[in-house]
Amino acid sequence: MFAEIRRFMIPLVASLLLFSVGHAKEPQPFPAGVYSITINAREVPADAPADVRQALIAKYVLTFSANGRFKTVTNGELDAAGRYASTAKHLVITDETGPGHCKVTATGIYKWRLETDKLTLEAVDDGCKWRPFSITLKKWTKEK
Repeated sequence: MFAEIRRFMIPLVASLLLFSVGHAKEPQPFPAGVYSITINAREVPADAPADVRQALIAKYVLTFSANGRFKTVTNGELDAAGRYASTAKHLVITDETGPGHCKVTATGIYKWRLETDKLTLEAVDDGCKWRPFSITLKKWTKEK
């Protein structure tokens, strides 16, 4: 039953956040730019399947464009791409393409905070198991 409620709630919450972004009185302050982290072998959970484990060990470059599009590049190769929207506190991302895009639950909701050049993401609701792990493990450094 929880899975059925969750399947209904994620799109509903995401739609409400996207709607509020389009109708906000102030421009939304989510900082478009290029961010990066590196995940090493010691940081990957021991229970991760071998193929997932190997894929998670990488340098990640996450680009948020001003037009609401994002892409994730791992070790120089496109991993996932899609769209995003934000409010002053929340980020909604939806994978659309790429070999590593989340096919189970394309949309994830995160809290975000930028301090100087460090972006912190905290999962609020995301049914994709490894996406929240990889994007919330560390603070992202803003490069551009």
